[in-house]
Amino acid sequence: MAAPQVGNLMRAATVAVLALSVAMLGLTLGTSEAQRTSEPERPSEHQRPPRGPQPPPPGQVMATICSNEAGWCPLLDVVIAVGTPCQCFVPGQGYVGGVARYFNYAMYPDRPVSPYFNPHWTDAPPPPPVLR
Repeated sequence: MAAPQVGNLMRAATVAVLALSVAMLGLTLGTSEAQRTSEPERPSEHQRPPRGPQPPPPGQVMATICSNEAGWCPLLDVVIAVGTPCQCFVPGQGYVGGVARYFNYAMYPDRPVSPYFNPHWTDAPPPPPVLR
């Protein structure tokens, strides 16, 4: 009768070892996945449509874009003054520096605006005059 008990004990030990192996593998895969996605996720263009900037308050010019010689990005969640150093996120490349400027891109509704980095529009007509 000792032989069946040893067989059951061996089967139980094998099941325990397999269960621990699966648990350790799951922890290892979870840790490496967390390390791979340590860069903060940026919302896609479809999740967060660009909204047009509001005109600056009288006497105070607030920036609506961050611009450099290569392009620009909208400043959606920050309020900074014109001339302040800023950064744009370029997917797959990181951040590029620029200077905060005011530009009412909402006046061009037919132009797609990425929440990331946009090339400069070289063929855009001048904005309509401001009526006072």
